[in-house]
Amino acid sequence: MTNIFRYVLLFAITLSVTAGLERSAISATTPSASTKTSPLPVTQTSSIKLFIYDGTRRLAAGEPMLVRLRDGEGKELFNGYLKGPTIQFTALPIRNNYRDSYTITVSARNNKSAGLVGVKVQKAGVTQVSLMLVARVVVYDFRQARWQALKTHNPEFVRIISAGTASDTEAMVRYYQLLLQSPDSAACLLNILTALDSFPAARLPPLLPFVQELTWDYTMSQDRVYGYVAAEFIEVIAAAARGKMFSRAAFPSIEHQGATSSFRELSFAEANLQITFHERNRKLINGRDCVRVEFDIDYYRDLFSHLFLEVIPNTVSTHRTDPQKVYRLRWTASINANRPFAPPYVLRQSNEKPLAARGSQILPPWRWKIRRHE
Repeated sequence: MTNIFRYVLLFAITLSVTAGLERSAISATTPSASTKTSPLPVTQTSSIKLFIYDGTRRLAAGEPMLVRLRDGEGKELFNGYLKGPTIQFTALPIRNNYRDSYTITVSARNNKSAGLVGVKVQKAGVTQVSLMLVARVVVYDFRQARWQALKTHNPEFVRIISAGTASDTEAMVRYYQLLLQSPDSAACLLNILTALDSFPAARLPPLLPFVQELTWDYTMSQDRVYGYVAAEFIEVIAAAARGKMFSRAAFPSIEHQGATSSFRELSFAEANLQITFHERNRKLINGRDCVRVEFDIDYYRDLFSHLFLEVIPNTVSTHRTDPQKVYRLRWTASINANRPFAPPYVLRQSNEKPLAARGSQILPPWRWKIRRHE
């Protein structure tokens, strides 16, 4: 019995020492610091270079951040404070198995924590990844979403937003009312239009031209947008589902009342676009047969997480999907997949003046028209 105990104790000590050597070999530095590493009991190592951005999509301020790094087995390889916004992990062991999939989490004072799961290191060179840290309390900055700016940089957005109005001025007033009275709904709309415009041209035709009209009523909320699309849009998305860009929901009417078909994007692990069709609701717009459509962006791709971490909590608490969280998740997923996602707004810390207080910087000279319509 004594010998068995000795063998178990020796085995435990060996595992502990091996793990300690492996962990001590991992080095995390900022670009200005030198990297000192110890030899690893593996044949190959790699590096991860982390870039940390803020809600304005610019590199964050260089402040201390709590950074954690774990491998695919869940073993913590680094846990400590480093000064961002650029951090490099060196001497990461490559084992050619599930342990090469790393998880990175970052926390900073007065910011919401952020993280990345499933970071695959390259066998040669440095793996570059990006994260967005958003302040705990933020305001929307819609300066990039001013009407004239949209006309210059996002003409398709203007066409869609203007559909159904009698004049450019009427469309502009309606749009500014949305920005001022319901900024969360405006952010949701801009997130969705930007997501529709972000698909690779080599795999899908441009999607925005299929959108013919939006529904400007109580259904335009912070978590979804309704409207009408050309009927042929259904086959375009169905073909994309056959090409594994989308997945078709088995029972669409359970989650979306009255829906006849629904498709969820498969591009990212988080913040994928969902397109739901209500084909029994049709409308003739400019001579084109159109069907009612519902656009939303979910936090999670897998059905289990979407149901138990988003749908059920939102139903019980009457909360809705947060467009600010969608913005952060979609931007992070997109930049790490080399697919730009840049809605015409940013998030700034709340110590800056909100949109309504910025006066002529954002609002048009005919602001009295908006007041008349309130």
